[in-house]
Amino acid sequence: MTMIKRILIPVDFSEDSCEAASWGRSLADQIGAEVLVVTVLDVSDLRVAMNAGLHGFETQQEVKRMVQEWIDAQYAKIIPANARNIRREIRRGIVEKEIVEAVQEFNADLVVMGKRGLGAREFLGGKTKYLLEHSPVPLVLMGGKENT
Repeated sequence: MTMIKRILIPVDFSEDSCEAASWGRSLADQIGAEVLVVTVLDVSDLRVAMNAGLHGFETQQEVKRMVQEWIDAQYAKIIPANARNIRREIRRGIVEKEIVEAVQEFNADLVVMGKRGLGAREFLGGKTKYLLEHSPVPLVLMGGKENT
């Protein structure tokens, strides 16, 4: 039997990914596994800011600061301050490819992720479909609410 020692949880802060983070953390606590929570952002802070609904900035430094504060606030909602064995990582690039790379680099045994991300309108999001085909480890998909 293979033991699960490392769990990777990709989050985009959608409802499904937050549910996955909660469930994955709980599983990790029960079995004593390490957790890596990964968020993949667009390469442009300005695009991240626009997608997050941030405004009121005038310089690139202000954009960068606001994006970092937004990310920190989002993580604070899903990772308790006293959480042990949980790391977080921010990556930039093509989401699904960065997740596969993170799985390999972290030597994950399991991926726990949402069925749909922020922009998905279908039962399974496009990035989830990609991971189903390309993940080198098993996936647990979370998200119970269907779009109507």
